[in-house]
Amino acid sequence: MEQRSDSLDDIFARPSYHFIAPRGWMNDPCAPAYDPETKLFHLFYQWAPESYTWVNISWGHATSTDLIHWQFDQVGRTARAEDQPC
Repeated sequence: MEQRSDSLDDIFARPSYHFIAPRGWMNDPCAPAYDPETKLFHLFYQWAPESYTWVNISWGHATSTDLIHWQFDQVGRTARAEDQPC
């Protein structure tokens, strides 16, 4: 069986200029916002960090200064209907 790598450097087919989660499955990037005090863009998205299918969905969060390079918050929150930002 071929071993899969979740390293961004090892996956050549990943987009360069579209936001993607660091691993796993993502859906519905939403609630983009800019904070002028910190000069950061924020993006939230539905995320299944341990799966490549829609299971155990959490909210992912990332920040960027230029909308190209992202810092990922590795702490996911379980998605609940009342927490939906969109």
